[in-house]
Amino acid sequence: MIFFDFGASHSFISYASAAMLGVPVCDLRLRLLVSTPAFASVVASELCAGCPIIVNEMKYKVNLICLPLVDIDIILGRDWLSTTRILIDCANKRLIFPQVEEELLISAGQTELLLRDGAECCLLLATMSVETEKVIAEIDVVRDFAKVFPDEVLGLPPIREMEFSIELVPTAGPVSVAPYRMAPAELVELKGQLEDLLEK
Repeated sequence: MIFFDFGASHSFISYASAAMLGVPVCDLRLRLLVSTPAFASVVASELCAGCPIIVNEMKYKVNLICLPLVDIDIILGRDWLSTTRILIDCANKRLIFPQVEEELLISAGQTELLLRDGAECCLLLATMSVETEKVIAEIDVVRDFAKVFPDEVLGLPPIREMEFSIELVPTAGPVSVAPYRMAPAELVELKGQLEDLLEK
């Protein structure tokens, strides 16, 4: 019998199962005090390292600490569940095993198609809380031009005699025009000045 227990910090195997499966047992190099519901506490000192486990035709490896378990062969704990990125669906009482070849990012079009096919979608919004807000006097630019930044916005801008708008043509690109023209002699002089500034 195998348990998936996200309440267990480590993964465990019974001595009987380790002997029956013939997995190599090595020294843990430390004494681990394990609290169990069946026994008050047990000292573990042996480990089955890199044991192969096949679930849903996927091969995983797990380090199993040997314990004198009764009626339970293996307990797969948080260490294995987190490293293999397994999701626990408590409502449906099932585990969701990620596929290795799954894409991490999908496009909006792919998302729409998957949702039409009945895929479930979760939205995660992350926020940051500001511990201390900056006072206006601490911001250099705002402090130097305090009159430009009022304490309160009094309302919408006033109605103008003539409304101004820029209408964009969908297929039009930006107009490429030289911002100014310079005589070749002035250009040589400017280039020399820039090189002098870069050397300093």
